[in-house]
Amino acid sequence: MSFIDSSATRDLLNPSSRRDDRITRLEAQVAFLADRLGVSPDELDRHGEKPMPEEVARLVAQGKKLPAIKAYRQATGASLRGAKRAVDGVG
Repeated sequence: MSFIDSSATRDLLNPSSRRDDRITRLEAQVAFLADRLGVSPDELDRHGEKPMPEEVARLVAQGKKLPAIKAYRQATGASLRGAKRAVDGVG
């Protein structure tokens, strides 16, 4: 006879499994709410994005990618990787 049920044992032995289950439930809840509110997946993906600073857009249009990355970092405080991704997404 076991004093701990199998799901509790699983959670103790594999905390990432519990986290993955929670993430899956939260994603399903967000999808449900978005559907009920008529919000498209694209709108959800864009939520929270910072608008592209005009200076950065201008530098990208001129083909000056490295200065655009630097300007994006200065304007937003983004990491180098985040700034590169943002600048690569302009186009």
